[in-house]
Amino acid sequence: MKYLIQISFFVFCLNGFIFAQKTELEIGSKTAPKQELSVRGGIGLSSLLYSPSEGDVKGRTGWSLGLGYDYNLNKMLALHTGLEYTFYSGKLEIDNILYGYDIPSPYPNINESYTFIVDGFDYTEKQTLHYLNIPVMAKLTLPIGGFGFYAMGGFKFGIPLSAKYKGEFENVTTSAYSAYSNQWHENEPDHGFSDYYNMETDGQFDIKLQTALALEAGLSFQFPHGGKVYAGLFLDYGLNNVLKNSGGYLLQYQNENPTVFESASAIPSYTDKLQTLACGLTLRYSINLAK
Repeated sequence: MKYLIQISFFVFCLNGFIFAQKTELEIGSKTAPKQELSVRGGIGLSSLLYSPSEGDVKGRTGWSLGLGYDYNLNKMLALHTGLEYTFYSGKLEIDNILYGYDIPSPYPNINESYTFIVDGFDYTEKQTLHYLNIPVMAKLTLPIGGFGFYAMGGFKFGIPLSAKYKGEFENVTTSAYSAYSNQWHENEPDHGFSDYYNMETDGQFDIKLQTALALEAGLSFQFPHGGKVYAGLFLDYGLNNVLKNSGGYLLQYQNENPTVFESASAIPSYTDKLQTLACGLTLRYSINLAK
């Protein structure tokens, strides 16, 4: 919460400074726009960066949409901020999953503990992260013929909205073992010990505020009516670990309802660090707030 307060205060002060200035800037004999309002979209590779103890991580496509605000300090330099909704996605594939942990007795009137065992094959999980990013960047613009070259650099502060996952086992077998009686319990579906095919799981996991290094560069074109188009490449690299909690199991036994398993994402189950990476193409259209 303290990071959210700091970000909000910084953006409030920045906008207060911007709007306290004059809305026009004289350059030679022409009046240059002091402020720009823009609509932005971006698409490309959107990866979740983590190193699980099991499986292979795959990158997927992500996208972003947002509103931008530029305050021009002079003909070449500007400050940029705004709001961006950003969608990150990732995928994890695990060939074999085998683990076990102790559970209370699944049978009435038996007080001994049991080991619940999960043996799964070909597990695939897709994850999606949703953030509201606040860019705080500097922009440099240089004229090149009838176009302009622009480059932006700074940071994006991300407010987490949600983190979701959807998983599927091609085949998974659950069983239990009693060390006290040296007995295996299998093929007992009423107690949650059985073979399952194409088992699907889904849910959410907790993430936290992120800070990302943000870079962007490309070309801009000024229309006669005053609008401007920016087209370029961008790179957003998350600098901090956004995973709030780690630990747990993909499938968890419920003594109260043994035929229905609780599930968890593979990310907190198999790693304790998660970062984001997004890169690709961006397109932005801006208008002048004052001439």
